[in-house]
Amino acid sequence: MTLGAVAGQAELKRLSLAHHVLGQVAQSKHVDSRLPALIDLVLSRPLISADIAQRDLKLTSTGFRRLRLQLGTSVKKVTGRRRFQAWGIL
Repeated sequence: MTLGAVAGQAELKRLSLAHHVLGQVAQSKHVDSRLPALIDLVLSRPLISADIAQRDLKLTSTGFRRLRLQLGTSVKKVTGRRRFQAWGIL
């Protein structure tokens, strides 16, 4: 039980640090930008695909690509496949 609590605290600390770093990126964006919504989506799920982000945020594939590039290296590609790509906070 103690090991589970320690692992949970470490995961929470990692995600809160990622939220802080990604929040710094989103501060300089326009008010109507979908970047904060993408940040919340990435932090709420272990993995996201382009299809999930496009469907949930109502983005085009080009829009998603541009927002993903704005996030920088905090969001890493987890899969190496070209057809199905997934990203997450590592």
